Amino acid sequence: MLLVLRDPFQNCRMIVDCTDIKMAIPKQMDIQKETYSAYRGMHSFKLLLGVAPNAVITYCSKLYPGSTSDKEIATKLIAQNRIHVERANARFKEFRILKFIPSHLRHFSDKL
Repeated sequence: MLLVLRDPFQNCRMIVDCTDIKMAIPKQMDIQKETYSAYRGMHSFKLLLGVAPNAVITYCSKLYPGSTSDKEIATKLIAQNRIHVERANARFKEFRILKFIPSHLRHFSDKL
């Protein structure tokens, strides 16, 4: 991370941004329609990247057509990751609770 930004953003763990990858103009019209980005004025693919402050790429999404908005991609992927994290947190809580449940009652734990 740039030294100028290090102090105000010292707790930053990842910078998330959508990136365009320019591609050749497809021959099929339906694919041209999907891959054309009116904002950029070119045919492209888009992906969401997560970059750590030390410039290491920590997250890379699948490719999306250039016509897809950055907001749509980011909203969809962040929501999916949030659901995954919330499920993982729920499982960790369940495992902590299981320490206190007698072994003969643990088969009921899926109903927690």
